[in-house]
Amino acid sequence: MRLQTSPGLAAVLCLIVCMCAFSTAAFDIPLEVLGHVNIEQLPTITDQSPSSLIAFPFDESFPMMCEAKGNPEPEFRWTKNGQEFDPDLDPRLMKEEHSGTFVIPNNGNLTEYQGNYRCYASNRLGTAISKEIEFIVPHVPKFPKETLDPVEVEEGQALVLECNPPQGIPPLQIYWMTINLQHIEQDERVSMGLNGDLYFSHAMEKDSRRDYCCFAAFPRIRTIVQKNAMSVIVKTTNAILERRPSLLTPSGDQSETQLVKGEDLQLECIAEGFPTPQVEWVKMGHRVLPSKVIQENHKKQLIVPRVELEDSGKYMCKAKNALGEAVHYFMVTVEEPPEWVVEPESQLSMIGSDVLIKCSASGTPRPRITWRVNGEPLQGSPAANRKVFDDSIMLHNAKESDSAVYQCEASNTHGTLLSNANIMVMNLAPMILTKEGEEYTAVEGKRGDDALQSVQLSSSHHHMEQGRLPRIRAGTEV
Repeated sequence: MRLQTSPGLAAVLCLIVCMCAFSTAAFDIPLEVLGHVNIEQLPTITDQSPSSLIAFPFDESFPMMCEAKGNPEPEFRWTKNGQEFDPDLDPRLMKEEHSGTFVIPNNGNLTEYQGNYRCYASNRLGTAISKEIEFIVPHVPKFPKETLDPVEVEEGQALVLECNPPQGIPPLQIYWMTINLQHIEQDERVSMGLNGDLYFSHAMEKDSRRDYCCFAAFPRIRTIVQKNAMSVIVKTTNAILERRPSLLTPSGDQSETQLVKGEDLQLECIAEGFPTPQVEWVKMGHRVLPSKVIQENHKKQLIVPRVELEDSGKYMCKAKNALGEAVHYFMVTVEEPPEWVVEPESQLSMIGSDVLIKCSASGTPRPRITWRVNGEPLQGSPAANRKVFDDSIMLHNAKESDSAVYQCEASNTHGTLLSNANIMVMNLAPMILTKEGEEYTAVEGKRGDDALQSVQLSSSHHHMEQGRLPRIRAGTEV
């Protein structure tokens, strides 16, 4: 490779070489370069399935993906629910060559494949692991078969029609309709709660009908199920007695709500009484509700989209009419899944150096940090020169045998983070990583970084003579 440079550009090149030679930052040497110099490299997971893989009934197959690179080429194995799982032993599974990926066909009973999977990619230097992958086989939701007696209520009294939708893959959408698929009209007096029940603040004669139907829709599995029709008979009276509000939902004077940062906060107060109660909302300590707050369902529902920590606090709903009022307090706590503060980084280090691997995460509750080496707990692979602290591992006077893949897992009740850090301990001769035959030319009056393509150079100090760097001079072949 010939460099044609001005003296200024040569100085810039020299600076780049110095930074590359003495920088402690981690970098990845391309496998094709390592192949030329016959240098081995630890496995690295390059692709995997998402943490939740749902077996939708209309999909033909479900790939359980796991791809990795390394030198030598990694070999793959799997665990299911913590036990060894070999896809090659199941003739129904389709396996890809030179890959950890296997495919589950949708041609039979899938429930036996349901579980938590993890992929391990190994070569003689170490083992990288994938995040845990949950394979979920959804059942077809169904309402129970039941005979529903007619509901009788006096005019002016409160009424609740229960939906009790079946469990299924979210999101769940609920509709109240007639047998002819006409929507039940909802207003301040009649409304559906977050749980799907239909609430009547006070019943009226016009509410009598024989076909109140609750429909539960599960769009991700393209399924809608219907509950048996319910009949309502409203008995008329000469006069409807006025009464002060009381809450149909929630019950009691106070409740606690926990949710995760980024979720939508949904609170509701549905009251009964006559005249129909009106609902108001307050966040305690605030004169007005925060601007991001949305009120829906005739102000019976309060929604805070994508909550932040500052949305925690005490909220109050008040249902009132001319005869009085009813209140309920909500204690709202916003928590956080783990987020990396310091994610462990891969490192290429010299023999005899001290290697520090740092790993820390924030979250509420505080995440628990778990360390592994080559996919196994540290306790199962002791090392005399290794010290473990809360958020770091120190390898003192590192040896070539300390080369391994270290895994840090940060978890709390709301989620888990996993990171693989490739720690290579070796002595490496100086090596140009840019393409052979490249020419570098500087233009007078231009900054070096405008005209210069980066020269990458890797070196171990062990091969430097008294700290001297390889020199790059204008017009000199390197």
